[in-house]
Amino acid sequence: MSKLFGNGRAAALGFFLAAAAAGSALAGGFQPKTVIDDPAWVLHMDADALRQSFVGKRILEKLDQPESAKGFVFINAMLTFDPRKSLHGLTLYSATTSPADGVALVYADFDAARLISLAESASDHQVVTNKGRAIHNWANEKGDAPRTFAAIYDGKVAVFAQKEKLVITALDVLAGDQPGFKDNGYFPKAEPAGASPILFAVAHKLDVPGTEPHAVIFKQAKHLSMAIAATDAELVGKLSLTTDNEDSAQQVALIAQGLLALLSLSKDNPDAAAFTRALKVKQDGANVEVRLKAAKSDVMEIVNGLMDKGHKDGQGDEDKGKRKDKEKSDKN
Repeated sequence: MSKLFGNGRAAALGFFLAAAAAGSALAGGFQPKTVIDDPAWVLHMDADALRQSFVGKRILEKLDQPESAKGFVFINAMLTFDPRKSLHGLTLYSATTSPADGVALVYADFDAARLISLAESASDHQVVTNKGRAIHNWANEKGDAPRTFAAIYDGKVAVFAQKEKLVITALDVLAGDQPGFKDNGYFPKAEPAGASPILFAVAHKLDVPGTEPHAVIFKQAKHLSMAIAATDAELVGKLSLTTDNEDSAQQVALIAQGLLALLSLSKDNPDAAAFTRALKVKQDGANVEVRLKAAKSDVMEIVNGLMDKGHKDGQGDEDKGKRKDKEKSDKN
């Protein structure tokens, strides 16, 4: 994801996505018409649904603690909004499996003028106009890194990509000037029925490099869909893969079962092992399903562990930075 948004001060514009990856993400339910008509993959996270779930509430509790909250003071000052409260959604998609073709749609209550001002202060900022819409681009701190292209649609959606043409297409789709994504019967349904998916994904035209077991699984899949939701007592989800035939599905199921068996025995990461044991693999003809049903207590233990580890890692990086600054000062 960092490849899409670059590094340094200008990358604050892409902080929305870091926040989403950390656990606060999307704009309500998935809106197919906001995505190109034939994507290779789509990933959507619903921040509003996440915040209402027991998972999101616990994450926000952790982020509200002093050691985490101080980072959001800076972000809020830069962007004039707090992503923990004002970030509604995130949709990522691409027409290919190349990272360079990725597009991000960020839904948030933001100050558009402030974001534009931030972009204008970035290195080698440029702006072009297409159909009366301003598309900003800037250089990233690493000279060989791709430029970042961005635009704001209707004052509500921020669009990011590595190529100008991708932003133009995204804006056309949002405006209804180009057709959007169609269901074709592949969109996953939340289970249990009525639950709002926190995480949603569909993919086809998969070309995953390598010969590792997980790569083999994706190569066999003609289509993949996933939905994860939370009830009051559980985290539930379903990953569905459609293959060419029953033999391929059987191979995928066996590989998946083997991977889960290995992960469940992991001593280095007991949280991952516990989570893995909540997954069940089922084959039905040319289709394979991996179902998730994890108790609230188990999920909370994993979330607490991950958040605590992230804080410790971040503190370690901060201490390293202070030591380097001191070493430079001593030399001078």
